[in-house]
Amino acid sequence: MTTEIKQDLYYKCSECLKILSAYDASLCCSSSTAYFAQWPSPLIKELLKLIGKQDLSNYNQQRIALLNLHTVLQMMMEDAIWTLSKKCSKNADNVNTVFLKNLSADAQVKYFDTLNHRPLEALLAASGHDTFLRDMDALSVERDRLVYEPDLKIKADNTGLILSLFKNCQKILAVINNDAVKQQERAKKILRKSVMVVDDEEDIRLTLSAIIEKEGVEVHLAASGEEALDIYMKKKPDLVFLDVSLPNMNGLAVLKAIKEIDEMAAVYFVSGVSGETFKTQARELGAKGHLPKPFFSKDVVSVVKRELG
Repeated sequence: MTTEIKQDLYYKCSECLKILSAYDASLCCSSSTAYFAQWPSPLIKELLKLIGKQDLSNYNQQRIALLNLHTVLQMMMEDAIWTLSKKCSKNADNVNTVFLKNLSADAQVKYFDTLNHRPLEALLAASGHDTFLRDMDALSVERDRLVYEPDLKIKADNTGLILSLFKNCQKILAVINNDAVKQQERAKKILRKSVMVVDDEEDIRLTLSAIIEKEGVEVHLAASGEEALDIYMKKKPDLVFLDVSLPNMNGLAVLKAIKEIDEMAAVYFVSGVSGETFKTQARELGAKGHLPKPFFSKDVVSVVKRELG
């Protein structure tokens, strides 16, 4: 194998973390703050260059190529696993096992499968690379043979195996990485909490929204009771900040309707209305609390953190 076997250039987006070839770079998130870094890392690229320079007809050079290729594939799989784990909090602590225990290629695949929504085998089959895992297994077997039985008289010719993995490893690991990114985004959407703000005054809605969004929480805005109920049915927010004085349908009526939809709903009034009569009615209907207007940011944040954890 010599330098006539060239690999495409790949880049990783700093924002969405997708890996794309130079021809597909426009298909990422298009964020104005994103920049593209060459992928894989400089160390892996140097190893790939070294592999590409080996003469596979020479057994000793073939052995060097095989050992380096095994290292490259392990490092690239670790990178994909890290990508999958880093924004999924339930798996964040587990990812260290990959680096601390230096898992084998087979163990990495099994670990990846525990994090992903579908087995790696199914992902690769769907992308037309169904032989990749089998080739990785074969590479691991040959690597162990070379490391632990270096004096074995039978010298296997692994030219075809090395060529197949070398030519396709970047493309395949990009597919794995990008699926990991997709699952990361999916998990983030599933885990992300949301709050609904109901107030007929736009300034109040926008002020509350800005405070809450700084906590990494999605915010839904409603200007009326009817709109609030429609949003609640569709989005099922985890917390509601509700004004009392609303057109057509007041806040107490909205609270009662929300509780009929979901008796566990967490609803807090944010209103200038006060007095024992109002507080008693709100409490009897199931309101969890009341923030008087004008409100303080710290009080809003305190409620968000307490209710959403």
